[in-house]
Amino acid sequence: MQRTVDGQRFCRDCWRADPRSFGDCSRCGQNATIIVRRPALVCLACYTAPVKMCELCGEPGRVATHLDGRRVCARFYYAMRRPQPCPECGRKVFLTGFMNGHKVCAECAGAPVTMACPGCGTIEEVRKHRLCVECRRPIAIQQLLADDSGEIRPELHPLAEYLVTHHGSAISLERWLYKSRCAVVLRELADGTLPLTADAIMTRAHAGQSVAFLLSLLIRSGVLPDFDIQAARFEHWFQRWLLTVPHPEDRLLLRRYCTWELLPSGRSLRGRPATAVRSGSTYQKVRAALKRCAALLQQIRASGETLTTYPQRSLDGFLTGSPSQRDALAPFTRWLRRHRLSRLRVEFR
Repeated sequence: MQRTVDGQRFCRDCWRADPRSFGDCSRCGQNATIIVRRPALVCLACYTAPVKMCELCGEPGRVATHLDGRRVCARFYYAMRRPQPCPECGRKVFLTGFMNGHKVCAECAGAPVTMACPGCGTIEEVRKHRLCVECRRPIAIQQLLADDSGEIRPELHPLAEYLVTHHGSAISLERWLYKSRCAVVLRELADGTLPLTADAIMTRAHAGQSVAFLLSLLIRSGVLPDFDIQAARFEHWFQRWLLTVPHPEDRLLLRRYCTWELLPSGRSLRGRPATAVRSGSTYQKVRAALKRCAALLQQIRASGETLTTYPQRSLDGFLTGSPSQRDALAPFTRWLRRHRLSRLRVEFR
């Protein structure tokens, strides 16, 4: 949006900074930026655009601007803020000019380029703000990772550099920074209220793929040392879940079963070599199997029996109608017999 005064063109920002754009509003009485000057001065806050026939699309609407003396409605004007192929040159840019009855780019229309990003001058990116999304990228990262003093702690400098130089889509990055739950975790890491450790991050962010993405981001940027994220997430869950099992003997049994049978490739989950890394779906199955084993142990204790005295008919009743539960518990009982941790006298048929 531009204004010509005494043959000199002003962009919107420069005109609103010029003292000649101010005046006393006839409606509110405040000295403010004046939008309408005839028949009386009306400021930006008091002004409401009139509804008139748009001379470009032919539909009635509130006037947003004028192009070559033609009224342009708000709907048509805001459509210009999205790049479209120019009918004349074929470039996909903002079509802010008008020629031969069509919207064209400013260069083809021989008009000054408007709506260009003041940071880089692009007219090829969707703009909802003053700066384009690429120019807003470092500003958004600075706002996210800076502490109260406006500085980014040294430990997070690699993350800031990685987000600026390596993250592909600035739009998806901006959406993630402002809408993801992990953005809150990053803010707490930035101001020092949350320790910069994987355990602290997983405890604060809980489960989900968002925390896995955040951890992978911290690893790729060099903020955290490399480790198996899925294994770390499982170990974190396993330690917390064991605390919900009421009997210490059951917790010990489940821990041994998980370490020796379900995850036999190594007891140190985080230090596991790359050849032993398991997928997230594998850990999902391990979680489900452990929960079913814990349910069986709880059922045995609730019936007043032990592993050696639990009758076959009770086990059959526990497994009735659940083939998946039967499949999950069969390896558990075989493991018990094989390691002589129990003389369970039941079999799965």
